[in-house]
Amino acid sequence: MEKKYKIKGFISIPVSCIETRKPCQCMVFCNGGNSNLGYLDKSDTAMRCAVTNRVVIGCEHRGGNGTEGTDQFGGDDLDDVIRLIDFCDQVFAFADIDDLCVEGESRGGMMTYMTARRDKRVKKIIVCSGLSDLFAAFDEREDGMKETLVRCIGGTPEELPEEYERRSAVYWADEMTIPVLLIHSKGDKRANFQTQAQAIYDKLKDSTDCTFIPHEDDVHGFHDEDIPIMVEWIENH
Repeated sequence: MEKKYKIKGFISIPVSCIETRKPCQCMVFCNGGNSNLGYLDKSDTAMRCAVTNRVVIGCEHRGGNGTEGTDQFGGDDLDDVIRLIDFCDQVFAFADIDDLCVEGESRGGMMTYMTARRDKRVKKIIVCSGLSDLFAAFDEREDGMKETLVRCIGGTPEELPEEYERRSAVYWADEMTIPVLLIHSKGDKRANFQTQAQAIYDKLKDSTDCTFIPHEDDVHGFHDEDIPIMVEWIENH
């Protein structure tokens, strides 16, 4: 029997959805970090809800901030993201998933790629400062990332290559056929621009409609100017 966990989450619903009592389109947000870092906040879903006029839902990583289970960094915990889609599809009458968008930052970008690969209900994705190659991330980071990946995944890339490849969209980018918006800073020290963004863009541009927004700074995450870009892109894709 599949073990069940209590997973903490947030959902934000547009005022227009409440006033008109008509279903709104949805966005699933995948935050970065891990069970010990980067907790989800209600402002994460509220901001996206306010600017996109969509129902926005997200959940914590397993094992962190009062959430049960163990973070596997894209292992069984991917089921939690799929369950968010299930809720919007099968439970919430105020949610419409016909144009479902999944958006993720950093580790959440990795989860976004994986969700789109697994669940065909996803119609478009946005990845900001996202991880697309865990082999490269393991080699490039010297700030505790190696220990986090070994702890969550259960071993090194040499010991568990199939697990790292399953979490690395650059190896199966040709399976992506839905529109993708990539946002990444060239000086990002947490997610290398060349290996985590440029490399997958070079593959995605041949298989699907991929928009790439590079920034010249070293910011890891969204810029204020990315918000109108994201809103316009969602509306036109």
